[in-house]
Amino acid sequence: MVSLFKTIRVVLSLVCLYSYSLVVADTIPEELTTEELTPEQQKIVEEAMQLALKTQLTLQNAIDNHLSAIEQKESEVGPYDSELSEMVFGLGKTLQTSHRYNEAIAAYKRSLHLNRINNGVYSLTQAPMLRGMIESHSQQGRVKEIADTYEQLLWIHVKTYGEDDPRLIPLLDEISQWHLDAYARTGTREDYYHLTTAFELYSAAIDLSREHHGQYNLPVTGMLKN
Repeated sequence: MVSLFKTIRVVLSLVCLYSYSLVVADTIPEELTTEELTPEQQKIVEEAMQLALKTQLTLQNAIDNHLSAIEQKESEVGPYDSELSEMVFGLGKTLQTSHRYNEAIAAYKRSLHLNRINNGVYSLTQAPMLRGMIESHSQQGRVKEIADTYEQLLWIHVKTYGEDDPRLIPLLDEISQWHLDAYARTGTREDYYHLTTAFELYSAAIDLSREHHGQYNLPVTGMLKN
Protein backbone atom coordinates (compact mmCIF):
# COMPACT_ATOMS: atom_id res chain seq x y z
CA MET A 1 0.00 0.00 0.00
CA VAL A 2 2.27 2.75 -1.34
CA SER A 3 -0.19 5.58 -0.80
CA LEU A 4 -0.79 4.57 2.81
CA PHE A 5 2.94 4.42 3.47
CA LYS A 6 3.44 7.87 1.99
CA THR A 7 0.58 9.29 4.04
CA ILE A 8 2.11 7.92 7.24
CA ARG A 9 5.46 9.43 6.32
CA VAL A 10 3.81 12.79 5.71
CA VAL A 11 2.00 12.74 9.04
CA LEU A 12 5.14 11.75 10.92
CA SER A 13 7.06 14.58 9.29
CA LEU A 14 4.35 17.01 10.30
CA VAL A 15 4.32 15.72 13.87
CA CYS A 16 8.07 16.23 14.11
CA LEU A 17 7.72 19.75 12.78
CA TYR A 18 4.96 20.61 15.22
CA SER A 19 6.65 19.02 18.21
CA TYR A 20 10.11 20.44 17.75
CA SER A 21 9.53 23.35 15.37
CA LEU A 22 13.00 22.82 14.03
CA VAL A 23 12.87 20.96 10.73
CA VAL A 24 13.77 23.15 7.78
CA ALA A 25 11.85 22.82 4.55
CA ASP A 26 14.55 21.03 2.57
CA THR A 27 14.77 18.17 5.09
CA ILE A 28 11.36 16.76 4.11
CA PRO A 29 12.06 13.65 2.02
CA GLU A 30 11.90 14.33 -1.71
CA GLU A 31 9.65 11.34 -2.24
CA LEU A 32 6.92 13.06 -0.24
CA THR A 33 6.60 15.86 -2.81
CA THR A 34 6.39 13.78 -5.97
CA GLU A 35 3.43 13.75 -8.27
CA GLU A 36 2.43 10.38 -6.84
CA LEU A 37 0.99 12.10 -3.77
CA THR A 38 -2.70 12.90 -3.65
CA PRO A 39 -3.74 16.59 -3.48
CA GLU A 40 -4.53 16.17 0.22
CA GLN A 41 -1.08 14.74 0.89
CA GLN A 42 0.60 17.49 -1.11
CA LYS A 43 -1.29 20.08 0.95
CA ILE A 44 -0.03 18.52 4.18
CA VAL A 45 3.54 18.61 2.89
CA GLU A 46 3.25 22.23 1.76
CA GLU A 47 1.84 23.28 5.14
CA ALA A 48 4.63 21.44 6.91
CA MET A 49 7.25 23.17 4.76
CA GLN A 50 5.70 26.57 5.42
CA LEU A 51 5.65 25.87 9.15
CA ALA A 52 9.30 24.81 9.05
CA LEU A 53 10.38 27.95 7.21
CA LYS A 54 8.35 30.20 9.50
CA THR A 55 9.81 28.53 12.58
CA GLN A 56 13.35 28.82 11.24
CA LEU A 57 12.89 32.54 10.60
CA THR A 58 11.35 33.05 14.04
CA LEU A 59 14.26 31.33 15.76
CA GLN A 60 16.81 33.31 13.76
CA ASN A 61 15.06 36.55 14.71
CA ALA A 62 15.17 35.49 18.35
CA ILE A 63 18.90 34.77 18.09
CA ASP A 64 19.53 38.15 16.44
CA ASN A 65 17.57 39.87 19.21
CA HIS A 66 19.60 38.07 21.87
CA LEU A 67 22.86 39.11 20.23
CA SER A 68 21.76 42.75 19.90
CA ALA A 69 20.63 42.92 23.52
CA ILE A 70 23.90 41.37 24.74
CA GLU A 71 25.97 43.79 22.67
CA GLN A 72 24.02 46.76 23.99
CA LYS A 73 24.33 45.57 27.59
CA GLU A 74 28.09 45.13 27.22
CA SER A 75 28.44 48.65 25.84
CA GLU A 76 26.49 50.05 28.79
CA VAL A 77 27.92 48.15 31.78
CA GLY A 78 30.95 46.23 30.53
CA PRO A 79 31.57 42.55 29.71
CA TYR A 80 31.20 41.09 33.22
CA ASP A 81 27.87 42.39 34.48
CA SER A 82 25.83 39.78 36.35
CA GLU A 83 22.80 40.19 34.07
CA LEU A 84 24.90 39.20 31.07
CA SER A 85 25.13 35.66 32.37
CA GLU A 86 21.36 35.25 32.17
CA MET A 87 21.21 36.93 28.76
CA VAL A 88 23.92 34.71 27.30
CA PHE A 89 22.22 31.68 28.83
CA GLY A 90 19.02 32.66 27.02
CA LEU A 91 21.00 32.85 23.80
CA GLY A 92 22.32 29.35 24.45
CA LYS A 93 18.81 27.98 24.93
CA THR A 94 17.63 29.50 21.67
CA LEU A 95 20.66 28.18 19.78
CA GLN A 96 20.03 24.75 21.27
CA THR A 97 16.41 24.88 20.18
CA SER A 98 17.70 25.70 16.69
CA HIS A 99 19.90 22.57 16.71
CA ARG A 100 23.02 24.78 16.64
CA TYR A 101 24.60 22.76 19.40
CA ASN A 102 28.22 23.87 19.16
CA GLU A 103 27.19 27.51 19.31
CA ALA A 104 24.86 26.73 22.20
CA ILE A 105 27.67 25.08 24.14
CA ALA A 106 29.91 28.10 23.54
CA ALA A 107 27.15 30.37 24.89
CA TYR A 108 26.59 28.16 27.93
CA LYS A 109 30.33 28.19 28.68
CA ARG A 110 30.44 31.95 28.52
CA SER A 111 27.36 32.20 30.73
CA LEU A 112 29.03 29.80 33.16
CA HIS A 113 32.19 31.91 33.23
CA LEU A 114 30.23 35.08 33.93
CA ASN A 115 28.24 33.32 36.62
CA ARG A 116 31.39 32.20 38.41
CA ILE A 117 32.82 35.70 38.30
CA ASN A 118 29.71 37.16 39.93
CA ASN A 119 28.49 34.31 42.17
CA GLY A 120 31.59 32.25 42.94
CA VAL A 121 32.94 28.96 41.63
CA TYR A 122 30.77 26.84 43.95
CA SER A 123 27.41 28.48 43.26
CA LEU A 124 24.54 26.18 42.34
CA THR A 125 23.31 28.88 39.97
CA GLN A 126 25.73 27.28 37.50
CA ALA A 127 23.54 24.17 37.29
CA PRO A 128 21.28 25.38 34.41
CA MET A 129 24.32 26.16 32.24
CA LEU A 130 25.86 22.77 32.95
CA ARG A 131 22.59 20.98 32.21
CA GLY A 132 22.28 22.93 28.98
CA MET A 133 25.75 21.76 27.99
CA ILE A 134 24.81 18.17 28.87
CA GLU A 135 21.74 18.38 26.64
CA SER A 136 23.67 19.78 23.68
CA HIS A 137 26.43 17.21 24.11
CA SER A 138 23.78 14.49 24.31
CA GLN A 139 22.26 15.58 21.02
CA GLN A 140 25.68 15.13 19.43
CA GLY A 141 26.50 11.83 21.15
CA ARG A 142 29.55 13.23 22.95
CA VAL A 143 29.79 10.75 25.77
CA LYS A 144 33.08 11.94 27.28
CA GLU A 145 31.92 15.55 27.35
CA ILE A 146 28.65 14.53 29.04
CA ALA A 147 30.56 12.59 31.69
CA ASP A 148 32.92 15.53 32.32
CA THR A 149 30.03 18.00 32.63
CA TYR A 150 28.10 15.71 34.96
CA GLU A 151 31.26 15.57 37.10
CA GLN A 152 31.27 19.37 37.30
CA LEU A 153 27.59 19.38 38.20
CA LEU A 154 28.15 16.90 41.01
CA TRP A 155 31.21 18.83 42.20
CA ILE A 156 29.30 22.09 42.78
CA HIS A 157 26.56 20.18 44.63
CA VAL A 158 29.10 18.52 46.91
CA LYS A 159 30.84 21.84 47.53
CA THR A 160 27.51 23.46 48.38
CA TYR A 161 25.89 20.73 50.48
CA GLY A 162 28.80 18.62 51.69
CA GLU A 163 29.47 14.95 51.02
CA ASP A 164 26.93 13.60 53.51
CA ASP A 165 23.86 15.60 52.56
CA PRO A 166 20.79 13.62 51.41
CA ARG A 167 20.07 16.29 48.79
CA LEU A 168 22.84 14.68 46.75
CA ILE A 169 20.87 11.44 46.35
CA PRO A 170 18.71 12.41 43.33
CA LEU A 171 21.72 13.67 41.40
CA LEU A 172 23.83 10.62 42.29
CA ASP A 173 20.98 8.43 41.10
CA GLU A 174 20.61 10.42 37.86
CA ILE A 175 24.31 10.31 36.99
CA SER A 176 24.56 6.63 37.89
CA GLN A 177 21.68 5.79 35.57
CA TRP A 178 23.27 7.78 32.76
CA HIS A 179 26.53 5.83 33.17
CA LEU A 180 24.62 2.54 33.08
CA ASP A 181 22.85 3.63 29.90
CA ALA A 182 26.16 4.71 28.36
CA TYR A 183 27.70 1.35 29.26
CA ALA A 184 24.76 -0.50 27.71
CA ARG A 185 25.25 1.42 24.46
CA THR A 186 28.94 0.55 24.06
CA GLY A 187 28.07 -2.57 22.07
CA THR A 188 30.99 -4.80 23.06
CA ARG A 189 30.68 -3.43 26.60
CA GLU A 190 34.44 -3.13 26.97
CA ASP A 191 34.22 0.32 28.51
CA TYR A 192 34.12 -0.57 32.19
CA TYR A 193 34.64 3.05 33.22
CA HIS A 194 30.89 3.67 33.01
CA LEU A 195 30.06 0.48 34.91
CA THR A 196 32.51 1.13 37.74
CA THR A 197 31.50 4.79 38.00
CA ALA A 198 27.82 3.86 38.16
CA PHE A 199 28.56 1.32 40.89
CA GLU A 200 30.51 3.86 42.95
CA LEU A 201 27.85 6.55 42.63
CA TYR A 202 24.97 4.17 43.36
CA SER A 203 26.85 2.90 46.41
CA ALA A 204 27.29 6.46 47.67
CA ALA A 205 23.60 7.20 47.08
CA ILE A 206 22.50 4.03 48.86
CA ASP A 207 24.73 4.78 51.85
CA LEU A 208 23.33 8.30 52.11
CA SER A 209 19.77 7.05 51.77
CA ARG A 210 20.24 4.43 54.47
CA GLU A 211 21.91 6.94 56.77
CA HIS A 212 19.20 9.56 56.47
CA HIS A 213 16.05 7.57 55.63
CA GLY A 214 16.57 4.12 57.11
CA GLN A 215 17.64 0.69 55.94
CA TYR A 216 14.54 -0.30 53.97
CA ASN A 217 13.24 2.96 52.51
CA LEU A 218 11.86 3.03 48.98
CA PRO A 219 14.72 4.99 47.36
CA VAL A 220 17.20 2.36 48.52
CA THR A 221 15.03 -0.42 47.14
CA GLY A 222 14.91 1.23 43.72
CA MET A 223 18.64 1.85 43.55
CA LEU A 224 19.42 -1.70 44.65
CA LYS A 225 17.48 -2.96 41.65
CA ASN A 226 19.85 -1.05 39.37
